Amino acid sequence: MTGDVALIAGICLMGGPFCPGSSYGRFLSTSQRSRSRAPPTGLAMIEEKARNMGRAKNGWQYGPVADAYFGTDYLYRAAAGWQSMYVNTPAEAYYPAVYTDAGGETLDGLKANYILHFDKDEFPPVNAFWSTTIYDLKTRLMVANDLKRYSIGDRTPGLKTNEDGSLDLYIQHESPGKDKESNWLPAPNGPRMIWQSAETPQVSLTLRPVSPMARVSPMTPDVPI
Repeated sequence: MTGDVALIAGICLMGGPFCPGSSYGRFLSTSQRSRSRAPPTGLAMIEEKARNMGRAKNGWQYGPVADAYFGTDYLYRAAAGWQSMYVNTPAEAYYPAVYTDAGGETLDGLKANYILHFDKDEFPPVNAFWSTTIYDLKTRLMVANDLKRYSIGDRTPGLKTNEDGSLDLYIQHESPGKDKESNWLPAPNGPRMIWQSAETPQVSLTLRPVSPMARVSPMTPDVPI
């Protein structure tokens, strides 16, 4: 990208190993201390950025939309690559993510089962389709399950809405019961993140002030499992 030219020039000023007139051996010897600190420090920065990608609403993180995708925000670019390699451009698909429930607690299957609730006017505004996926927070991978379901959304056969048009999705490790399995997304029995994929999103989701978004809440005793 054109914007990367300044970064490359700065690396060369510091004696970057692949720049004209530089010495690879000298670069290795003088940067050994920095290189030993860089991986753990850099990864911690990337993980923190992944949890705070931009605007927030009901715990959901909405990443910025740049004319040149990701622009020169290198920390954001690193977080996007670490969290979601091969994502589309925002015009093609937009990916809000949530790590915490409505009370700000990290989503953790060892502590609670969860309901992802959409009011009837809260469904992601898209021109194509939307889906929800669960990832293990440690491995960043989907989790194998007997139902062989790895995402759930408006194309899921048999999805049941409530009488008022709202929708409840059950995010938990064990089945919520046969009568609710149509709306069940199996989740890891530990820390996890929820990823919303909005295909060909409308501008109300990506560019305008954040519209209402589904809430992720722990199940309470008055909510039957």
